[in-house]
Amino acid sequence: SNGKLLQQKSGKLNWRWRRRKSRNRIRMTIEREQIKKKLQELEEAIAETRKRLPAHSVKPAVMMDLLDLEDERDELLVKLSK
Repeated sequence: SNGKLLQQKSGKLNWRWRRRKSRNRIRMTIEREQIKKKLQELEEAIAETRKRLPAHSVKPAVMMDLLDLEDERDELLVKLSK
């Protein structure tokens, strides 16, 4: 009787665990897709910012924008690699 009860309990726990694992996998996939989309947007913004950089006399504000965008991109790349 104890063995049967343990099997039933184990089966329910196993089912719940698989369901939770499946949900987590779906969440991770959605999060990865969002990160990829944001990376694409950042790459476009970086390219646009680089176009605004003059050959001489770079404005600090534009350079700061570029550095901020590149930092954000690098952070997302680290998240994506995990």
